[in-house]
Amino acid sequence: MTEHEVNKAALKALRSYYRFRVKSDTPEVVADVRGAGGIIADGSYAFQTPDGEHFLATVESTSSDTRDEVLYKIQYWLLFWDSAVLASIIVFVVFGSTYISKNLLVKEYGLGWTIAGLFLATLIFGALFYLIFRRLKRYRYIYAIEQFKRYHADEQWVAIADDVFESHHDRGYLELRNQCIYNGFGLIVVDKDQKSYLAITPARRELFGHNRQIVQFFTENQISRLLKRSANIQDWWKKFSRGVPLKFVPPDPKYFLRFRRPVFNQIIIFGIVWVMIGGIIYDEWRQRPIRYVDQETYEEEVVTRQVQSQPEPRRSIILVSDSIHVRPFNNKAIPYLLWLQSQEQSMAVASLNRTGSDLLIGMFDDALIVYDCERLYNFHTTMYVLQEGIYPDFETATRRMSQLIEDGLKVSTLWLGCFSENDQRYIVYYDMLLENRTQAEELAKDYRNSLRNKRLGTNIIIKTLIPARKN
Repeated sequence: MTEHEVNKAALKALRSYYRFRVKSDTPEVVADVRGAGGIIADGSYAFQTPDGEHFLATVESTSSDTRDEVLYKIQYWLLFWDSAVLASIIVFVVFGSTYISKNLLVKEYGLGWTIAGLFLATLIFGALFYLIFRRLKRYRYIYAIEQFKRYHADEQWVAIADDVFESHHDRGYLELRNQCIYNGFGLIVVDKDQKSYLAITPARRELFGHNRQIVQFFTENQISRLLKRSANIQDWWKKFSRGVPLKFVPPDPKYFLRFRRPVFNQIIIFGIVWVMIGGIIYDEWRQRPIRYVDQETYEEEVVTRQVQSQPEPRRSIILVSDSIHVRPFNNKAIPYLLWLQSQEQSMAVASLNRTGSDLLIGMFDDALIVYDCERLYNFHTTMYVLQEGIYPDFETATRRMSQLIEDGLKVSTLWLGCFSENDQRYIVYYDMLLENRTQAEELAKDYRNSLRNKRLGTNIIIKTLIPARKN
């Protein structure tokens, strides 16, 4: 049985089905009509109701030669992206929860293992969802059903020859019947004698609301007359039909997949989720950890390094000198040890009762470096710093320093007790210790501009530091 014969029997069935409907004019029954967007209907049945409304019923007829119109196909591409998006969202929620609760995976396991774990978790969840969701109706694509969803008609019918499926227990037939019931479409079966049987009647209630577009249909003769009028009409038809041929439906299987659901939204959501995951990874990576170990662990690591390190080769160096031929480059030069001894005698030494709290704290290469005050006792000149603030204790100062470092600023912390035993506070300052006040003022201008661009406070004070004097 050809598709034309199936369509003829289906239209005859529609005449019989609608014969008792109240009409204000003669019904118009047309075969093979085309609508905007490449919509094709094998037949239409239209009439005017007494209240002035236009009633339209369309039919999609299928024979064994064009059975691809009604056979369902799994949309694996849509299933893949749905699974990937859902798996990514779950991974993001779990990973974000660990970040909020301060259980930093990058700090605990390292950057490489964390990224590998996230991708592995996404792969596992995605595969799990893929296996679970593949049986859902959402991924079972039927060309005739999907085309009906693209335009509005009061009632829509699928007509099939009885040899399209092997039996009424065939999985393809059961899926077609279930989707017709779910979407409110009618189903007509035409036997080899061209007798029609109404397997399912359309739903009287509109199930799609106003979500479908109104499409005006044209017959082939109407389209041919339009195309003969001008070249503009021909350009219009190309846009109108979206490449759908006028005379026949191509047997290419790809043609019957043209109404598949796009995955643009899934790709965008997937990208956004992974950008947010990347942001969390980057923020955790920036928080370089300060590692605290006990004395036993420290000694074990030192011994391990000594065992693994390669000692320098021993060389025997013999120095032969002759006092007659050896002369100093500078006759006024004095031996280094004598010079160092003279410097130590004139070096300022602080008269402070130094304790373990005498600290100079700085951030170098993202690592916390701690010094005692002895590094400051050889200062002979007044020093200047770009002070951000003064804080009462070590913890408050270092916490403020960490906040500024996260904002991309170069800051350090200094204990004022290194300069005066009466001042036990800490200052947080930008950049380095400076010996010239003019240089400090110029640098302060640069930092004020930088802070203003970052929308941070611009409270910078040039503080003078006077070295401790010897008693």
